[in-house]
Amino acid sequence: MDVSAPLGTGALNEYLDNIESESSRATKEYRQDWEELIRWYRGLQWQQKLPSHRIPFTANYTNVTVKRLVALMTDTKPTIDVHSRASGLSELTGEVLVPALRALWDEQGCDQRFAGSVLPLSIITGACGVNIGFDPTVGSLGEISINIVDPRSMILDPAVTRTVDLDHAEYSGFQTVVSLSRLRQLFPRAAMDVKPDAQVSRFLDRQQGVGSGIDSPGHRIVAKILRQGATESYAVPRVRVQEFFIRDTRTVKEFPKEFQEHCFERGLTLDDMPWPGGRRIVRAGENKKILYDGPNRYIDGKTPLVMYDWGLETEHPWGASEVKLIKSLQAILNKLGSSIVENAIKMNNNIWIGDRDALEKREWGELNDAPGLLVKVKPGRTLRRESAPALPGSVFQMLQWIVNTIDMLTGLVDVTQGRRPVGVVSSHAIEALNLSAQALIRLQTRKFENFLERVGQRLIARIFQFYTSDRIMHQLGPGGKWREFRFERDKLIKHAALLPDEEGKLVHRPFNYMTDLDLLKFVITPGSSMAITRLQKGQMSMGLYGSGLVPGVQVLRALEWDDPEGTVQQARAEAAAGATSIGNTKRGRIPA
Repeated sequence: MDVSAPLGTGALNEYLDNIESESSRATKEYRQDWEELIRWYRGLQWQQKLPSHRIPFTANYTNVTVKRLVALMTDTKPTIDVHSRASGLSELTGEVLVPALRALWDEQGCDQRFAGSVLPLSIITGACGVNIGFDPTVGSLGEISINIVDPRSMILDPAVTRTVDLDHAEYSGFQTVVSLSRLRQLFPRAAMDVKPDAQVSRFLDRQQGVGSGIDSPGHRIVAKILRQGATESYAVPRVRVQEFFIRDTRTVKEFPKEFQEHCFERGLTLDDMPWPGGRRIVRAGENKKILYDGPNRYIDGKTPLVMYDWGLETEHPWGASEVKLIKSLQAILNKLGSSIVENAIKMNNNIWIGDRDALEKREWGELNDAPGLLVKVKPGRTLRRESAPALPGSVFQMLQWIVNTIDMLTGLVDVTQGRRPVGVVSSHAIEALNLSAQALIRLQTRKFENFLERVGQRLIARIFQFYTSDRIMHQLGPGGKWREFRFERDKLIKHAALLPDEEGKLVHRPFNYMTDLDLLKFVITPGSSMAITRLQKGQMSMGLYGSGLVPGVQVLRALEWDDPEGTVQQARAEAAAGATSIGNTKRGRIPA
């Protein structure tokens, strides 16, 4: 039900400006760090003005550390499942939702989205967000959208101290920069009189407009180039778009009489809330045109934003940066490396030392490092070359100590880097060391998988709400081959089970996705996004199978093999037909 807001445009914009200002002030300290940490990750680790004799040597170990952490946490695709809290919905979860979610995951390239944006940004800055929405302009049916939200463009209630509590925030939102034509495609009527933003459009005077406290990365990049005068490649009018989600729990009786009558016309009573699922407001342009002001369009009644924070932090939801943790060590590493390079240059460029009158004034100016240089010295005078003193061996030991300390702080010890620890030979000892060494990585992995579960919970709601017709989807199967999956709307909504009624009693009734969504839980198998976890489970199951304690199919299940029962049956059939060897041959036994 579309219930417009009781505030006029001027009062509403003032209200939104206050929200934006409060969020900006609360994150001002962190935003300054974010900019510095991103530059640091890119290798801009020296001050801009250095003495001419200093060499800005940079061994960007920070960049490599971030990539290693991302690779360890995303080297395999997580195992997706859906659990039901009600009896009788196994067909809905197993035959409809799980295949649809896995196909959506593969079609959207979620693994690469998270590995290429969410995790790197979180490791560098401390946090990142994802907007789970729906884009009706994609294809003929529209498609669920999964967009990365940079922390610098987020608008968040400062009372929220944990990312998992984002749904309880009084307000949340984000800012993006889009072209004016794209905005009018999304809001055909409301956006017709939106004015391009002066700071991100070359068609306007660059001195116009007032800067916003919330700056998205796109806004920063475009505005920077415009300030430098390089506007030739930006011949497109653009606007800043802000989207707010406000938790407004007021009832109709708390509003002015005029707005109450407006609600009565739409069937609401005095005790009803105009926006029970939250209030969504979208504004854009230099003139801050309100494009939409009404109820949250998503049936789960939650903000579409999901946040992930990297390090443990108790006072705010912006996490702790891993780059900030090792930044000082990286700076020392660069300074030591610079000293080594400078010393090497000096060793090969010896200085001239001689009596003041050993050469004529002109001859002093002609001294250089050219090979075979002939120098004529006055009788009784001395002239020699002297090399710089060699660096002590402790400098190189210090370099190795810094690298080892960075690895220890980030959890990237020898075993996790694919190197066998010195002095360890036994495979069981290496396996035990591997488990111990990955404690920090496993902690971050479980935290990331919890974030994926919150993302998946929104995806379930979007599938019920926006997949209103049958469609063909594709899932990546074994061997990297795409498999076709036919999504049928009727199979999604026509289910009955033992579900609670209005009084909380369990009765056999049809499943209503408008009220029963909370009974479905998106889950990720713990540790499934790490390849080493899967291999460890497989090795353990193989050992138990060899001892006769578990059936052979359990080995394939531990490896999360696609259709383990079917694979075992096929192996048995081939063995019975003589297609494969049986018994204790070189290929081993056929799993029982």
